Amino acid sequence: GDMGEICINLKTSRIKKIVQEPVKLPKGTKGYKLELNFEDEFEFQEPSSSILNAIILQDGHEKEINVQAKFKNYEFNILIPSALTKSSSP
Repeated sequence: GDMGEICINLKTSRIKKIVQEPVKLPKGTKGYKLELNFEDEFEFQEPSSSILNAIILQDGHEKEINVQAKFKNYEFNILIPSALTKSSSP
């Protein structure tokens, strides 16, 4: 199983952050934590950044891995069904 936490904005009921920490780690992995942060102003719940911290054991040595990704310049291409754009008169 995994452990984690979800942070929610109580005013908007929107997700602000999700943190995941697996309890069962793959062989050779000592630590693993993934954090996702979400945009505030978008209509949909889109991530703003992702942070991964992992510690792996390789040849008896610990190696720390940190990966941070920031997402920006979202462009939403939403197809509008033609039925919605046709004007209907009674």
